Amino acid sequence: MSDTETTTSVALVYRGRRQAGDSNAVAFDIAVASYLEREPGCPEHEARLNTAEIINQAMNRDPAWFWAGVKRQEN
Repeated sequence: MSDTETTTSVALVYRGRRQAGDSNAVAFDIAVASYLEREPGCPEHEARLNTAEIINQAMNRDPAWFWAGVKRQEN
């Protein structure tokens, strides 16, 4: 899938965008773009799957840390 540096970077991009107030969809798209910058030959559909997996693993590793500072979105 990807190396540790890419995994860490992509997870931090997503987390940072959520902390900045971006929606899940916006933060995810930015994280996918970050993944593709590091893995330019990867097809976009694969990059989206890999990005989702990276974010999922980061959230499950330490949910309290991952979501600290992220405001709940109002509908």
